[in-house]
Amino acid sequence: MTFHVCCGLAGGTGSGTVVDVVSQLRDLYPHEGYRIIIYAFLPEEYPHPPNKAKENYHANGYAALTELNALAAGT
Repeated sequence: MTFHVCCGLAGGTGSGTVVDVVSQLRDLYPHEGYRIIIYAFLPEEYPHPPNKAKENYHANGYAALTELNALAAGT
């Protein structure tokens, strides 16, 4: 069985909960036969319109990727 997790990482609900969702799935389905695939939309480098990006727009994406990397590495 494969779980597909879709989210955006520009801030808000997606970047704030993706690590929690993956952790909960792994707790509920610890067997190695269950795969988790994440489809994460990264923040645009130059968002249009420019006022779309608030002060943490890019930082949220970076933080979420860092946390997912740590989770995958088991730290």
